[in-house]
Formats: sequence, C-alpha cells, structure tokens
Amino acid sequence: MRQVAKRVAFCSLLILACVLVGCGSREKDSVVPPMPPASLQITLASLPDGTVGVDYSYTLSASNGILPYSWNIADGSLPDGLNLSSVTGEISGTPISEGTFTFTVQVADSAVPCQTADKSFSIAVVANPAPPLEILTNSLPTAEIGTPYNVTLMAAGGAPPYSWSLASGLLPAGLSLNSSTGEIGGIPETEGTYTFTAGVTDAVSNYESKGFSITVNKDDSLAIETQSLPVAALGTPYSAMLQATGGVTPYTWSITGGGLPDGLVLDSITGEISGTPTADGTFIFTVEVTDALSDTDARDLSIDVSSVAIHVPGDYATIQAAIDAAVEGDTVLVDDGVYTGEGNKEIDFRGKAITVRSKNGPENCVIDCENSGRGFWFHSSETRDSVLRGFTIQNGRVEDDNGGAIYCDGASPTIVGNIITDNSATGC
Repeated sequence: MRQVAKRVAFCSLLILACVLVGCGSREKDSVVPPMPPASLQITLASLPDGTVGVDYSYTLSASNGILPYSWNIADGSLPDGLNLSSVTGEISGTPISEGTFTFTVQVADSAVPCQTADKSFSIAVVANPAPPLEILTNSLPTAEIGTPYNVTLMAAGGAPPYSWSLASGLLPAGLSLNSSTGEIGGIPETEGTYTFTAGVTDAVSNYESKGFSITVNKDDSLAIETQSLPVAALGTPYSAMLQATGGVTPYTWSITGGGLPDGLVLDSITGEISGTPTADGTFIFTVEVTDALSDTDARDLSIDVSSVAIHVPGDYATIQAAIDAAVEGDTVLVDDGVYTGEGNKEIDFRGKAITVRSKNGPENCVIDCENSGRGFWFHSSETRDSVLRGFTIQNGRVEDDNGGAIYCDGASPTIVGNIITDNSATGC
C-alpha cells in the first residue's frame, strides 16, 4: 500500500510539472513581434503641362517613411527655366522653351538607413500663343503746309516683323508711308483733310486695318514770301511788290537795315518798292513786315541796278553770247526757263567784272547740263565784282576732280543765291 501511494504521488507531481511547463510555453508564444514600417512612395500621379513665358508651380507629394523628405532629380532634366526645391518638393519657375521633358524624381526620408522612392514624370511645355494682331495708334496729329511731318503707326500682337500698306484712300500730297517702319513722313504740300485706311500684315500673314485722317493746315504765322527782287536799270522806272502771308492784316512794311537803291522808296502800306534808280550797283537791305498784332518777320533782299542790262534770250540766244557782248559793269539778265546745250553750259565769264543773274530767282531759271559738262568755269582771275546769282544748276557731269556745277581755278567770284543739285565730278 505504501508503494502504491508513492507512485500516485510521483505521477501527480509529474502531471503538475508537465502542466506548469506547458503553461509556460503558451505564455511565450503569445508575444507578437512589431510590424515593419510601410514603404516610402511618391503619391503624385502626374504633373500638369506648362506654357512658355507663363509662371509654373506644382508641389510633389509622398507618403510613409519618416519626415522630413529630401527631393532631387535622379535622371533626365526639368524644362529650361524650372527648378526643384529639395526641401519642399515644389517645381517652379518660368519655362523658356517648348518641348516635352521627361525626368525621374527621387525622394528620401529621414530614417537610418533612409528609404528612397523614384518615379518618372514628364512636362509638356507649349508655345505661348501670340495675342491677336492689332493697330494701337488711334489718331494722327494735324500737319502744316511746308513743315516736316513724321509720325509712326504702332502695332502689337501677331508675329513680327510687320509690313505696312495703304489699303484705301490717299495720304496728303508730300507724305508717304514707310512699309517697313510704319512711319508717315514728308512735307505736306496742300491743305485739307485726308482720310485713308492703313493696313498691317505680320510674318504669318495675319492682317489688320484701321481708318485714319490727317488734317493739313496752312502755316498761319506771319512770313515774308518774297524770295528775290528783279533787276533794275539805271534811269528806268522800277516797281516790285513785296508779299507776305499769315498773321493778321493789315501789314506795315519798313526797311530796318541797309538801304534801297538811290531813287527807290518803299510804300509802308502796300509793300511796293518803286521809283527810278539814279545809281548803279548792288544794294542789300533788310525788309520787315509787322501785322495788326505786332508780330513781325524780316528778310534780307537785294536789288541790282545795272547801267546796261543785256537780256537772254531777248538780246542774245545764249548766256555765253550775252557775256561775250558785255563790258565791265554790265548785267546779263536771264529770263525764266530751262537753258541747255552749247552756250548754256561751260559758261566762262572771261575775267569780266559783270553780273549774270536770273530775272526771277533760281526756282524759275534752270541751267541743265544734261549730264555732260559743268555749268560755269571761272579761271581768268575773276574777283568779287564778277557776280553769279539766282540760278538752279543741275545734271553737271565731268570726268575730273573739280566741281561738276561750278569750277573756280585761280578765281574768287561772288556766287550767291543759287541752287546746286545732282552734279558730280567723277575723277580721272
């Protein structure tokens, strides 16, 4: 009985030990290990397109990992003009060229060691559509007859460069439109209001037009119109009328410098110079006109009084023939017209102290050399007493290095009040 009791007690202890050991194993198996952190990833699916010249801003986003993040471009490149902030992930700037730009963005978190994630993106940059072509100029200033006029039409939009044209109507006489610059320039010649349409075309054939008008007024300021006075003859009655324009009539005339030829007087009310010259010579004086508002204008004029006047073509057919017939102190007076051919070019004073002049100024008396030879040749020691006055000399052509219009060789004549135009000396 005693042995049976011992076995029962041992078995009970064994069972108790097994139970205790088994409970310990179950408690150990119930401890759950920690889960690994979620993988870092870029969550933004795509980036919007950009436009050349237009500000761009978009921020990349990521999730998981440990903040803060650090951003960089791992491959490829952003569009020119854009940058990536490594701290915020913002892509910003102003695109400067069009195209499609593909690149890989990488983000890293702050774990040790860090996690990284990559993702490819692309940004398409398109050209900035130009604004529509338009003419900016709305109106044009008034102009005055005889006064230089310059104003430039302005356009914007479209695709420069621009080309300008006159679509309809007319510009004032004396003005023209520069097709490249849009400048309307020149010297207006006639008064009035001129209506026209200007058109502009850009480099890709877009076209726009606009209507304009320019009003041309007379210059209302007081001015003496008389440019020159006719030659007088000694002992012969003389009459010439001074002319003025603008201001407020009536006018009052006076001589403020120099003096009229002996025997001539100026009528202060009518502006007539009249009388009978009693002395020959060249008389230079200043005439002044005053209007009703006391505005004034002045001009230097002269009157040649000749003891003998030889008329061309009345007395001689050519200017040279008249000079050949003249003697010291004579005046060769040339009527209005255009003079050409032999005897009216290569004209030689032959050393004589005479005056050769036009009757009514250079605008009315032209020596045309017709591209062969020069107008006048002084080579016989002429002095200041040899006077050439009041001609237009044009189209002189010589094959030497001396003047195409007038050549002075060892001479010092008086040359005054002439218009020299379109002449040349081409050299040997």
